[in-house]
Amino acid sequence: MPRHSEHIWLTLITEMAAILTLWIVVFLFPEELTGLKCYTCEQGVDCNKNKKETVCPTEPMLMDRCMLMTDNENEKVARSCSNEKLCGIADETCKEAKEARTGDCSLDCCGDDLCNAGSTLSPFHWFTVLSFTAFAMITSLSFNLLFFA
Repeated sequence: MPRHSEHIWLTLITEMAAILTLWIVVFLFPEELTGLKCYTCEQGVDCNKNKKETVCPTEPMLMDRCMLMTDNENEKVARSCSNEKLCGIADETCKEAKEARTGDCSLDCCGDDLCNAGSTLSPFHWFTVLSFTAFAMITSLSFNLLFFA
């Protein structure tokens, strides 16, 4: 059984490994800690050609959805940051326009980074996230098994 000073030292090493792993994740994936990324575009421009990546605000109102609204009659597209309430209002507006035959639009609201362009996370991104997770788990387990078994 390890002595008290060895136990403190090993606990410190384990905690430092966890903190180091956290800092690596923070520096490699800062957008995961700030806000959702959506494609947005200025009003009146061709949103298919002039979209830009935007980190959606979290204050004063949380924007946790990406919105893609399509005017099916004029083939125009709008992309923006949104939230559940605004998505619901836009969806109702589209439904009312279709029912009244005053317009034809479709709406898609989603909650993943850059999802309002149909893109997905690359396999490299998933590999990196899983690698760091596995590293953190193995490091913690190794220290515990090596010194406390």
